[in-house]
Amino acid sequence: MLKNLSATSNQTSGKTNVANMDSASIHIKFSAANSGEFIVEARNGEYAAHEAELNWYALQFGELLTITTETDVQIVLAEMPFTEVRLKWIPSAGAGTMNAYLTMKTAGA
Repeated sequence: MLKNLSATSNQTSGKTNVANMDSASIHIKFSAANSGEFIVEARNGEYAAHEAELNWYALQFGELLTITTETDVQIVLAEMPFTEVRLKWIPSAGAGTMNAYLTMKTAGA
C-alpha cells in the first residue's frame, strides 16, 4: 500500500480492489518511532476518473486508530463488505520512513 514514504508527512495509499475478499490485515512498519493517526477508507463500486475522490468513507473501529511512539502496527479488517480500500496516515511526531502491506484472504479458498 505504501513503500518507503516519509513518515513525517500526510500520506494516502492508492486504492486496492478487495472485491470478493473476506478479511485482511494491514501491517505498517516504521523505520523510527512515530506518533499519529491512521484512517482506513473504503468505497463500493467502480468510479470514473472524475469521481476519484468521491464516495470514500472512513471505516469505524470503535475508537480512533491513534498510535504513540510505535514502530510496528497491525490493523485487522475482519469483514470487507466493500470493493476498494485505501490507507491514510496523519503524523503528529516522529521521523524516518514507513511501509504498509495489505494481506487478504477468502474463506474456503
